[in-house]
Amino acid sequence: MFKGGSAHCRENNNGWPFMSGSAPMRLTERNFNTDSQNRNLTKCVSAVRVSADERSHILEQNITYFNESSKTWISFQKNFSAAAWGTYNLDINFFWASGPGKGSACEIWVTDDYFERRSVCCDYFYHISCEKTQQILYEREECSEMEKYQKGNR
Repeated sequence: MFKGGSAHCRENNNGWPFMSGSAPMRLTERNFNTDSQNRNLTKCVSAVRVSADERSHILEQNITYFNESSKTWISFQKNFSAAAWGTYNLDINFFWASGPGKGSACEIWVTDDYFERRSVCCDYFYHISCEKTQQILYEREECSEMEKYQKGNR
């Protein structure tokens, strides 16, 4: 459990069932920007699980996003490894992937039901554990419309 975490958030400690689940996910915010000029070029980021290895806790996702610069949808595969974070912790609550930079990169991945009833615990842990948000990547109303348009043009 994160220091200072409230008791009602304990049921959300194990992230493996969530990340390895079959529900499509949305990346709502993160504390870093991948653009060297610090522009907001990435929006409507979503992911679908491709595979999940229960033994090694390695997860593969197909990630799709809209690139504002090129005005195109881009998809790619990404692997995440998972482990327990903290002394005497057995819950799989820490996910990482290789990438540039030395700081801690944090992201909030949610399923669609998050927008109906925001997870206070998810938001709480992100804000106490990570540096300030740099990018908002998924705004439900805007992205829902863009995704409908994308699916109609495939």
